Amino acid sequence: MNNIEVGKKFVDEFLEKYGDLPISELPKFIPDEDKTKTALIKKMAEESNTSIETLSEYLGCKPQSLRNKMFRNSFSIDDLLIAAYACGFSVVLKNNATNKDTVIDLVEFFKPMDDDILVRISDLEKKNKAAKRAEYNKLKAELKKMRDEYGFDEE
Repeated sequence: MNNIEVGKKFVDEFLEKYGDLPISELPKFIPDEDKTKTALIKKMAEESNTSIETLSEYLGCKPQSLRNKMFRNSFSIDDLLIAAYACGFSVVLKNNATNKDTVIDLVEFFKPMDDDILVRISDLEKKNKAAKRAEYNKLKAELKKMRDEYGFDEE
């Protein structure tokens, strides 16, 4: 079968399956066949608006190293747990026999093994909190300036 025949077969099967569906609607109906660790991390990052830079900080690497790991799909279980934490997700293990869930606590998981990871994450969270505090204080000062300028009283 040559390339033209393969392409025609694909188009025919596609049209048979999806008909006149507008292209903008296709992502809803095409199954996500990318079940890699990279796809999982990208999905968590996308849903939580977490940047590559932030993820790389949590994972203790440079953004380019993280991109390389994504390209090679070479994430360890530790990487997955840390990425989930960085994106605000919890990792849950489900016992199929008892139907009970066990939530993996990042601190408890790494505590006996690797304090460096916990120290790095703690430092990042302190830095993030300080940045949020600085942003809050800046916005608060702007609000006060506007109240003074327009003569509004605090409510």
